Amino acid sequence: MVVSGCLVIQKTGKVHGADWHGKIVTFLLYGTAAVHIIWFHITPMVSDLLIGLCAIMMVISVALYIIQNTRTLKGETV
Repeated sequence: MVVSGCLVIQKTGKVHGADWHGKIVTFLLYGTAAVHIIWFHITPMVSDLLIGLCAIMMVISVALYIIQNTRTLKGETV
């Protein structure tokens, strides 16, 4: 992601902000961390569910950013 992001900046001369999926990942990560800090005796099932949800959304977000950066580098409008 760092390499493709730098290539996009080099090609366009613009820094593109985070998209909605990146913001959702950030929200989920902070929320999951807060739940784990606040809930001292969190059940393993809830913990695994929250961590799994974060992991799935991260994979989706990375895939969407790859698609976006590839299109930008090819010169297609995003």
